[in-house]
Amino acid sequence: MATDPELLNADKEGISFWGAVHAWRALGELKAAEAIAPLLDLCEQYEELDLLFDQEFPKVFTLMGASAISGLKGYIFDDSRGEISHSYALSCVEAISVTHRKECLEIYCELLRQAD
Repeated sequence: MATDPELLNADKEGISFWGAVHAWRALGELKAAEAIAPLLDLCEQYEELDLLFDQEFPKVFTLMGASAISGLKGYIFDDSRGEISHSYALSCVEAISVTHRKECLEIYCELLRQAD
């Protein structure tokens, strides 16, 4: 449901579209870290939903808490992923850092070490 193209392409004013967003939140509550890559992949497929991703994904991944950190890190350091998805993943790490500061800072430090 969270990645269902029919729901994500539905009228944004209709109830069907919001079923996908509620599914994102449910995955967050379930701490379903295996959903990280499929959710972030949506950023590349549905660029018109950028404001929604920007507002909702940090909330969803914060619900996952520490279980999301390694998945986000793997996504951030995967060069095959798009720049916009990396940006959303970093926003999620920033949101999680409120409660998991050390683990999240390690990601940023590693990014800085790899910077040109």
